[in-house]
Amino acid sequence: MLRRKGKKTKIIILIFLFFLLTTYNNNNINFPFFKIEQIEFKESNLVEENIKNQIVNQLQYKSLFFLNKKNVKDIISASNWVESFKIKKSYPNKIIIIFNELSPIAYYSNQENDYLINSEYFNSNKIYDKKYYRLLKVSGYYDNDKLKKIDLSLKLFPDLREKIYEIKYLNSKRWDMYTQKTKIQLGRHDFEKQFKNIENILKQNNNIKILDMRVKNRMVVTR
Repeated sequence: MLRRKGKKTKIIILIFLFFLLTTYNNNNINFPFFKIEQIEFKESNLVEENIKNQIVNQLQYKSLFFLNKKNVKDIISASNWVESFKIKKSYPNKIIIIFNELSPIAYYSNQENDYLINSEYFNSNKIYDKKYYRLLKVSGYYDNDKLKKIDLSLKLFPDLREKIYEIKYLNSKRWDMYTQKTKIQLGRHDFEKQFKNIENILKQNNNIKILDMRVKNRMVVTR
């Protein structure tokens, strides 16, 4: 009986100490121990700095015990570059956020700035730096669905894609592509069929100035 009472007393004391040492502010629980003083970001080359700053402001000096992951997720969801992330607690005062970033697959040039395009074909607000990437240039009217459609088709022909340095979407709702020597005028019909024919003819003759595919089942070559 005495043992049971002693155990009960210990539990009551622990509960009392918990509430004594814990403060409540705007429905958030703040615990005086294990406060977050260090926040480390890993695999975050492309994650926007304003996103990182918001995370720091949200988490710094909060308790590791009561880490609100939903708030962090809400902040990160605004990024153009985060596919997924993990949070690791490192006691006594540190958290590590590990990002799985989307890849840059091209850049969009609007004559004022060049912006990276991510692997979901969204134009980001990240300035393209030629020092770090060798990417396909996209110009003209930007539409991520149209870009995705043509790029996925172009990837089926890696030799041709390697030669293309720019694709441009025109007001006439079709694409022009450029190699170092050839301007390719695509038609509004089966991309894969066009790319197969283009790849074959450029293998035979690499000194073509203009390759006109605008009319279905017709190819006009200008040397």
